[in-house]
Amino acid sequence: MTKYDASMIQVLTLDASVRKRPGMYFRFAQDNPLLPTQVLADVLGSVDHPPTAVAPVHSADAVAEITGDLAFTVTDNLRAQPGKHGYFDSLITTDRLWFAAAAALSTAVLVEIWQDGHACRQHLAGMHPTGPAEEFPAPPGAGARFAFTLDTTYFAPGAAITTDLATIDPHGPHCEKGHRTGSVTVRDLRNPAKPQQCEYA
Repeated sequence: MTKYDASMIQVLTLDASVRKRPGMYFRFAQDNPLLPTQVLADVLGSVDHPPTAVAPVHSADAVAEITGDLAFTVTDNLRAQPGKHGYFDSLITTDRLWFAAAAALSTAVLVEIWQDGHACRQHLAGMHPTGPAEEFPAPPGAGARFAFTLDTTYFAPGAAITTDLATIDPHGPHCEKGHRTGSVTVRDLRNPAKPQQCEYA
């Protein structure tokens, strides 16, 4: 019988796991130029298919704005889950795994959440808060906004979010389309003179 040495077992934190094995989360390896596009697609997919405790399938609204080759924001109208804790004491709660995974591949993240007249924002370096959450005037309703600046030193040279917005698939390979009541919109703001927009059914 083989004897195992417990000291050889390596337990990774979530952010270390994402950075070491991005393909387990986003289907593409670190050196694949398609990785940043897939990060955006999977973040949108997690809004488009929220946990049933958060919202019925295909009922959420989300807007993504691509602000740079490796930068984007996602705003949605999902309500926060009472009692949910954030990764590393951040505002990214455990029901937003793909947002956390995207943060792990980022150098800077701004998180804003609002609900029932209360709103908080927090800056992160990767998944880790750089300071406590701060209050700000709450927008109407409930929702969240995440601004990601992906780590340019991590991705393949020249890698960028695609400019062909029609190829971004927020549904994923196992989604049964045709049952949604919400909306997913992607806007490319990299060229202010010719901004692009695509809506997904």
